This record gives sequence, structure tokens and C-alpha cells, in this order.
Amino acid sequence: MTLRSLLFLLMTLSLVACMEDSGDDGDDMDTDDNTATETETDVSEYFPKDISLASPFSESGSINAAPGAGLDSDTALVDGVLEGTTELDTVLDFQNFLGAAVNANCYGPSLMWANHPDDSNPASGELPGGDLMLWQSEDSQGNACAVAQLNQQLQQTSKQTLTALLLMAGTVQVASASSVDLPEASNSIDLTDEFNALSLSDTTFDSVTVEQNSDASWRYEMEFSYSGGSNDLDITITLDHNETEAESDSDSEESDDAFEGVLAYAISATNAEFGGGNCMDSNRTFNASLAYELEGDAVELQARSATFCGADAYGFVEDSTSDEFGQVDDDKIYDTDANGWSENFAIFVADYDIETLDGEYSYAWQAGRGDSHSRALNIAIDDTGSGTAFAGFANPIPSYDGVIKGMICNWAGPGNSHTPVLYAQQQVFSYNSTSGAYEVDSEKIDYLPTNSCSYDGSGTFTIDTDLDSDLSDETALTATSADLFGDGTSDLETLFSAAGVDLPEPIGGWPSESN
Repeated sequence: MTLRSLLFLLMTLSLVACMEDSGDDGDDMDTDDNTATETETDVSEYFPKDISLASPFSESGSINAAPGAGLDSDTALVDGVLEGTTELDTVLDFQNFLGAAVNANCYGPSLMWANHPDDSNPASGELPGGDLMLWQSEDSQGNACAVAQLNQQLQQTSKQTLTALLLMAGTVQVASASSVDLPEASNSIDLTDEFNALSLSDTTFDSVTVEQNSDASWRYEMEFSYSGGSNDLDITITLDHNETEAESDSDSEESDDAFEGVLAYAISATNAEFGGGNCMDSNRTFNASLAYELEGDAVELQARSATFCGADAYGFVEDSTSDEFGQVDDDKIYDTDANGWSENFAIFVADYDIETLDGEYSYAWQAGRGDSHSRALNIAIDDTGSGTAFAGFANPIPSYDGVIKGMICNWAGPGNSHTPVLYAQQQVFSYNSTSGAYEVDSEKIDYLPTNSCSYDGSGTFTIDTDLDSDLSDETALTATSADLFGDGTSDLETLFSAAGVDLPEPIGGWPSESN
């Protein structure tokens, strides 16, 4: 598998396609004072062509599928809708808006234990799933667990983002099919009737508009309801897309094209769809955003998603002067806001070269607003396709700064402590084109679920090492030291950097920078 093929397995921002000229006679498409001359306009100036969100290792939700099959197909769908060669109603699946992120089968299993050394009253119990980080080296398909976990965590928002982008691209297609020109600066068009005329199953559109705020600033808005699931969904999607001033290209007299924008969507439903018991309201609103910047081959992305308390609980930064404008608002928390985020909050940041994938990637997620810490993955990929991943615990989302603070090895066990120890998990991996898996080359991930991450062997501590939910076939553990990255005293960010893994540059900054 070539690096070029790998490129299409990542969220891609390639804003390069141009619309064809209408003919050689110099005549343009008829317009009035409020509409743009489309035939003279580069598509990338008004729409982020080929934008997509995924893990750098995914292929349409599966790692081991044919190389390039997933993202090649997804971006081709959006391109086809934009160009009018693929009918919008043939590629939409509104069920993609449902569902939540799940863990890889190698990550954080439930674990039975007996006679825990941090328990003053020896007993037995079971640690809940999700707290044990990279517990097994690889998933059932042979992929490094860090790779598998990133894919699983991003899979659902990838589907949602694709569906939102298809609908936004659909405004261009529907306008063209209806002989409605795109608006000129300081004007807008309303496509609500045209979208309802599509008669999409179980869907009613309340508002669909496209506005050009200036010569280089576009806003797409859509509100609709969908009744094809277990309960009705109310969905709002917005897309702000801008051409920006590029920095001078040192290798050329011309500067690269530069674009930036934010895609955002909110899905309002009962908590039967999005779950969580951290707020008293029976309804929830899932909010997600994808901010992007592209200049030449340099790409920066920040994706955020969280479940907010209540119906129509729109949780986006509304201050247009804020660097986080349009992104999901990490500061709007249920503790102080009845419609703040109460359930899972996730952040994915990427800073990379579009041609080689050489760059840094960071993902963090917090299971609920009351958690003391988030869980985080920091990953670097080089221009050969190999990579290094670190896993550990980081600050809670409102004060998250991208930095892994250490390991909390006994998150939910008896006598637990949430003070991180200065260790992290590390996996070095490379892609095997024969097996189609991202295989582990070396790793340091082993520890015990104790406050120290080790065990001195002085008691009769027992865990379900084979994960068969049966302790009767286990023997008491002997003295065991953790095999983790770090020395327990040195700053981890410095050690990560020495190992070739630096933090990416987040659009709008880390959440901690807004407080």
C-alpha cells in the first residue's frame, strides 16, 4: 500500500477541483444582481471539496478492508453530489446520525479480581469496562491496539460527518438542478421548497439556505426532522467556508491557495438514542464540529463532539471574535448550565502533510462531565507509514492541553487513586501490506490495576488474566513490575518529543487556552 493510498484513509482536505467553463463563446450562465457567475468560479472558493473526517488508519470503519476502499468511496460520493453525477437521494443514509463511539476489543475490558492490594478489606469484584486503557497488544484483526482504538472511537462521527457533508454538497446540486444560481456577495438563496420536493423518506426540511457573506465567505444552513428511527430527530447543520490569505511560498513566486472553515451539526433526540444518566432531562442533543485549515500541503484539523443535556441544546461557541467560534463549546458544562454537556466529550486534532501523512495526531475523550481526567492518545506518523503511539490520562476536557499526564492504573478498583503516575503506554507500529494490518513492532503497555501500577507479591492478589470471567482457573500473582514508558519521575511530554511524538497544532487552541 503506497503512502498516496494511505492519504485517502485519512480525513482529507484537497480543495482543488474546478468547474468547467460553459463554452468557448465567452457567454456565462444567466445571473441577476443577487447571484454568482458559477462558471467562472473555482468550486473550492465556495465549498470545501473532498473534506472528510476519519482516523488516519481507517478504511470506511474497517482497518483490514481493501486499501483505499473506504475514504476513496466517501470522497467520491461528495464529489459526485457536488458535480451532479451522483443523485443526492441515492447516497443518503440518515441512520448514520444515530449511534455512539465504542471501544476496540483489545481496549479496557471488564476484569474480575480478588484480594486487591489497595483494599483494606480483602474481597473480590469486577472492574468496569473502559478503564484499563491498552490492555491487550492487538485487536482480533491483528492491529496495534492504539490503532484499533482510534478507529473505533472515530468511526461513528466519521459516518455522521460524511452524511452532513453530503447534505451540504446537496445544496449545490439541488440549486443547479432547479436553475437557481448561487448567491453573490451579501445575498442568499432559499432552497427549502426544492429540498422538500425531493421527497426524501421520513424527512421534512424546515429551512435550507446558502449565503455569500463576502466575496470569500460562504455559509450553508439546514434544519430538518427525521422520523425513520426509534424516535424523531431534529437536526441542524451549518457550514462556514472561507478563502484566506496564504503565506508566501518560499519555493515559488506565487502563494498557495488557503481555505478554512467549520462544519457543525446538532442532533436532538431522547436519551434512548444517545444515552447517559448525567443530567435529569430525558432528552439529549449530540453536538459535533469539524474545523479545518489548508494551505498547500499543510493541513490542520480539530474535531469535537459531545452530548448535551436537553432537547435543542446547541452547544457551540457563539462569540464570533473567539478563536473557537463555531466549534463545540467545552466550557458549557451541565454543572453550571442546564443545557451544558453532560455525557461523552471527544476531541481529535491533526496537523500533517497532505502528501505524505507525516505529522502529529491527538485524540482525547471523557466519559462524562464528572470524570477527573480524560483518556488520550498521541500519535506520530512518518513519511514511511510507520508510527508511534502513546496512551495515558490527561486533564479533564475543560482544562485539556493535549498533554498526557501519566497513568491511572487503578481507576475504579478498591482504594483507588486518581493521581497519575509518570508513566504512559507506548506502541511502535508499521503497516503490513500483506496482512492489511498495522502490526506492533515494539511496545511498553503492561501494568497491574493498582495505584502503583505494580505489585510486590506480598498478598494473594488475583486477576482474570485470560479474560474468561472465571477466577477459579487463576493463581495468585507474584511480584510484578509495570512495563511502561517512562521512569516514573521525568516529564512525559519531553520524553515523547525525544521519541519523535510532538503535539499537533489545534485550530483555535486547546480547551485549556480558552479558560
